[in-house]
Amino acid sequence: MSNNKNLFALLGNDVEDDTIVLSTPKEVVKKTTSSKKSDVPPPSANKARANKNRPKPTGNEAALRSKNDNAGKEPPAPKPHSSKPKTDRRPKTLKHDTEKKVKQGWGDDNKEFDAEKAAEEDVEQELAAEDEAEEPAKPAAKSFEDYFAEMKLKQDSLASKQIRAPNAGDQDKWEEAEAFVKPTEVFVEGTAGKKLKSKNKKEKNILEFDAVFADEVERPAPRPSRGGRGSSSRGRGGSSRGAPRGRGAPRGAPRGASRPSKPVVIDDANFPTLS
Repeated sequence: MSNNKNLFALLGNDVEDDTIVLSTPKEVVKKTTSSKKSDVPPPSANKARANKNRPKPTGNEAALRSKNDNAGKEPPAPKPHSSKPKTDRRPKTLKHDTEKKVKQGWGDDNKEFDAEKAAEEDVEQELAAEDEAEEPAKPAAKSFEDYFAEMKLKQDSLASKQIRAPNAGDQDKWEEAEAFVKPTEVFVEGTAGKKLKSKNKKEKNILEFDAVFADEVERPAPRPSRGGRGSSSRGRGGSSRGAPRGRGAPRGAPRGASRPSKPVVIDDANFPTLS
């Protein structure tokens, strides 16, 4: 038995007519009242319903929106050449430079030799002036005898002059001056003099006393109580009734003054060396 037989063919086909084309099902979207945006793209604009009377953009906006199609346009037609010959360019004011103006601006050919000769003379004078300025004037040569003779004449002329003494001929400008004293005039005399208030000087009262502190006063040492008549204690030990009998302090207590402590002896063997 072969296994190439279609087992689903035994079930049969539910569709009676094989020519019917089944369409794809449409997705039904339920309308919601939510304010959230959906991922559905916006609908495209209908050009038939567009406003035809809308003004067209101008200026820079029109230049940005325009799409130039220069490749499909024809170039401008060339201008036809004129058959007239070209003339020289001349000024239309009909004004020309005169011969005198040209000679003043560019020089006269007939006077060129005289101008060159005058220029050479000016150059020679300038060179001579520069040579004189470069060479400074040298002082005249003198011998030692002439120099010492001139110095001696100068010293003799200075010694012959009289030297003015200090403050000689000085006059006091206040010698002939007259002292002027302005008199005081009393227009209204005062009836009573001004009373001056006198203040009493404050006196300080100083209290002197001798301060004695309790620590500075020497207290007498207490005496040991003795037993006797009328006293509350009996016996030599100074103990009251019911106290243990005996002389002096109890056993184990130090008697008399405190003994001096023994000196501390430091042994180097108890400390380790640092070497």
